[in-house]
Amino acid sequence: MTAAEVAAAAHAAGLLVLVDGPDLVVKPADRITPAVRAMLADAKAEVVAYLAACERITPALVDAAMRVCDLYEDSEQARADMRAAVLDTLLYQRLDLMHHFTQTYGVRS
Repeated sequence: MTAAEVAAAAHAAGLLVLVDGPDLVVKPADRITPAVRAMLADAKAEVVAYLAACERITPALVDAAMRVCDLYEDSEQARADMRAAVLDTLLYQRLDLMHHFTQTYGVRS
């Protein structure tokens, strides 16, 4: 499984996976099953690197979203809604969202 697939599987199990330096933080901790714990442990380095990249791309992702709003001449409220939607996007999905903006609208950060 790729790091994104591992993060998605954890999410599907009702968990939120975040990074804290070199560590993974999984919430709520009491819902981690042995299978999910093993999956995360086996891919820890890759998941940490992937989620860290997702965190680093967030400012550029918001910028790309605002460029999409520019294309549609969106109102300030629509821009605020778009910004909020981007920030509400699950961390592990942010690289995919950036790819979508780039491929669909040709916007780059």
